[in-house]
Amino acid sequence: MATSTVAKLSLSRVPKISGAAQRRAAVSAAPRASSSLTFSSRSQLAKFKGKLHSQKCSRSVKARQLKSNTTAEAGDKTAVVFGATGYIGKFVVNELQARGYKTVAFARSKSGIGGKKSEDDVKADFPGVDVCFGDVSSTEGILEALPEKVDLVFSCMASRTGGVKDSWDIDYQATLNCLDAARAKGAEQFVLLSAICVQKPTLTFQKAKLKFEKALQEAGDIKYSIVRPTAFFKSLGGQVKSVSGGGPYVMFGDGCLAACKPISEVHPPSLPPSLHKPFQEMGLIQG
Repeated sequence: MATSTVAKLSLSRVPKISGAAQRRAAVSAAPRASSSLTFSSRSQLAKFKGKLHSQKCSRSVKARQLKSNTTAEAGDKTAVVFGATGYIGKFVVNELQARGYKTVAFARSKSGIGGKKSEDDVKADFPGVDVCFGDVSSTEGILEALPEKVDLVFSCMASRTGGVKDSWDIDYQATLNCLDAARAKGAEQFVLLSAICVQKPTLTFQKAKLKFEKALQEAGDIKYSIVRPTAFFKSLGGQVKSVSGGGPYVMFGDGCLAACKPISEVHPPSLPPSLHKPFQEMGLIQG
């Protein structure tokens, strides 16, 4: 018994070593064979290096071809984004445009929080993107505003309050109207931004989203993709102002029910080089 206690105490003094550090240490400690044992001649070594270089070049060519093919294919397709003026919607519009799609941002005549943004304001937010304005509360209102050709539809809409009426009006009915309009236009695919929390629905907006997911899956005449992201840092950070002003921090139960790994909008390569190392170790970026 004493031995195990001493062992625990001894181990507690040993600094923890990361997995990456352990791998580097193992590589350093491993016996290294000389080049004469691995390669019988300089020509064999040169041949081996040439093969590696060839494989690397081949991968680079394939990557360029894939990008080229994707851009060529995208150039012939029109993608419509509903909820384009929202936090996620703006990123989706910009990404589609960057990938070469003919992108259409769908918005209300008065957009943004409290309808503070005019049509001119919204157009200014999306340079080089077609912007159409309509009413998502009816399929007819959507069809009147959509362009003649629609290939892909992205729904990034979400109720602002999460209240009962707002949830059913937006997360279910308005999104269903968008789907019906997409099908009427002959769109080939509908991409839905849902939420990870619909897996265990307890709130109204979760139930509304889940009901629409079911309707989308049962449509039968259109391909679909359902994305269920976790929370975004902006969603959590949005409470900072409230808490700093003396307001309560919104939490469900003990916090475990809503536990998640928030998604940041910062892409690793945009970080300072001094912060690249952890992302390199995870294989997210190179160099």
